[in-house]
Amino acid sequence: MPLLIVVLSLIVIYLTLGYVVFLKAFYRKKDLDWLNAKALEKTPWKSFAKDIPLYYKWLEDNGAKDVTLTTFDGFKLKGKFVKCENARGTIILMHGFKGNFASDYGIVFNDYKSFGLNILAFRQRSHGESEGKYITFGVKEHKDLLEIIKYHNETYGEIPLFISGLSMGASTVLYASNKDLPKNVKALSADCGFTSPYEIVLKVVNETLKFNAKFVMPAVNFWCKLIADFDMKEFNSVEILKTAKRPILFIHGTEDELVPVEMTKRNYEACTSEKQLVLVEGARHGLSYVVEPERVKDAFTNFYEKHLND
Repeated sequence: MPLLIVVLSLIVIYLTLGYVVFLKAFYRKKDLDWLNAKALEKTPWKSFAKDIPLYYKWLEDNGAKDVTLTTFDGFKLKGKFVKCENARGTIILMHGFKGNFASDYGIVFNDYKSFGLNILAFRQRSHGESEGKYITFGVKEHKDLLEIIKYHNETYGEIPLFISGLSMGASTVLYASNKDLPKNVKALSADCGFTSPYEIVLKVVNETLKFNAKFVMPAVNFWCKLIADFDMKEFNSVEILKTAKRPILFIHGTEDELVPVEMTKRNYEACTSEKQLVLVEGARHGLSYVVEPERVKDAFTNFYEKHLND
């Protein structure tokens, strides 16, 4: 009997540890006050604390309209649409974990408008104004992206469409890259995306716990399946990209401390569609454009221009 109690106690401790990691990684976080520069100084976005409120003002000054759609599983996503006069196309923006389209893409809003693109951007599920309790690191979000594309074409017409993702948003885009996308989807871009939820969570947990945490991952995945209805190993961009159906521009900073640049290198090597790789020396996570703005701008401008009329 004592042995049974010990075994049961160890199982409870093991599952509890997995549950703690599950909540930390996948449960929605309280949204930041993105309009409060002073409050942002105490967050990971502190370097851009003064800029992010200005990006929101840019949206307002450029006539951004509120948009809403319902996901395949019944959640409402909230976003913005900015119309460009005489638009050549539209770009859909998929932001990263705990971020939003202004924090992740505000710095390039003007570039997209100058190129002649409408901007369509939703808060990802379980972020900010959008509904949802759990973030699934692209597994369910890539299905949301398919709904966003459908919403765009039904609302604004089947004009040329580009899709761009940053960090988790990049992985979301890559997970959709082998789907039967509408013909007006011309090209994709993925900046500092990870390969799979399993690999990126394992990497972060290893660094947090300071030892190889592979043993706890089955417990984390147990809760993912039981509570959030997804499997961390269900999607891996390396496998998906072997049947990619659209041109893809890969971008990554060589000093990325969060998502290893090797993940993008693996993605690029696996990709069988037309592709281009831009590695920015010295750039940390999501900061490639900040470090080399002209080079990165030229890369996506030339890539989009090349495929605009495909």
